[in-house]
Amino acid sequence: MEKKKRGKKGGVLKVMLIIFLVLVVLIIGVGIYFYNFHVFKTVKVCISENTTDTKINCSSNQFCIDDIFKNSSVLQERINNSPKFVGEKMVEIFNSAIVCDNTCRIKQVKGLENPMENTISSCLAGEKEIKLEVHGKEAVQFALWMKKQSAK
Repeated sequence: MEKKKRGKKGGVLKVMLIIFLVLVVLIIGVGIYFYNFHVFKTVKVCISENTTDTKINCSSNQFCIDDIFKNSSVLQERINNSPKFVGEKMVEIFNSAIVCDNTCRIKQVKGLENPMENTISSCLAGEKEIKLEVHGKEAVQFALWMKKQSAK
């Protein structure tokens, strides 16, 4: 009789261990999904064809981009000090918004006024749309950056 009781206890422990391991694997899988793949927020930016003329003569888009970045230490600092995914999107937006048409021109950019409360559902016809999708990984980077900024 004692052998049967020990066998039942061992069987129950094995079943509990299997259930525990399955739960651990599921939790890890869900964590990986939310960290890498789930989109928590999508920020849309629209770049219109309306431009502001800077009256700086130019020969190429790159000349304008370089000139504007060179003369704006605040802009450089913001891009360099922001989380990597934000900085990369900011560069993409500025590269799309700064153009050369005999003079450097800056296209109107909508959606950056308050990115956390971004309410743009879609861009108008003729506007270029740039999306910034915030996954769990980016949310963690942004939270750490915000914590670092508040400590300053």
